[in-house]
Amino acid sequence: MIDDRHRLYLEPDFGVLVHKWKLQCAAEGIRVVVFQAYRSDAYQADLCACWKEPVCRQARGIAHKPALPGASFHNVARAVDPVIIPRDRLPRAVELAKGYGLRWGGDFWKVVKGKKVPDPDTFHFDDGIRYTLADAKLRFHEQDLVDVTDWATV
Repeated sequence: MIDDRHRLYLEPDFGVLVHKWKLQCAAEGIRVVVFQAYRSDAYQADLCACWKEPVCRQARGIAHKPALPGASFHNVARAVDPVIIPRDRLPRAVELAKGYGLRWGGDFWKVVKGKKVPDPDTFHFDDGIRYTLADAKLRFHEQDLVDVTDWATV
């Protein structure tokens, strides 16, 4: 059984892209520390419940409203939430990530009252350029995930 609350797991091909991106960032003096990767639907539901409670949200440091279970690339191990250090190097880290085909959450949009408005999640990178969520779900097999915890702070 996958321990998605204490370890970090990704689809193997996506993990390779993220690792290459992190190594290139490191070569330029940018540290990328991944704190979230694969999340089961149960864990996603727990985050959604916590979001509704301000004390829980603050205690767990949840900065962006989580997607519903099954509606996130995290649920198919094709998303990571990292911290970029130093923070002022975020634009360069984003540029490098996009060079590997990663989609940045800072470019997200949503529709509010019929209008498209920015909905940035600057802590999120995913595989939403190569795959739709539906395609990623078809390819997803939890038993194929790789544990990337040990290189999360490269």
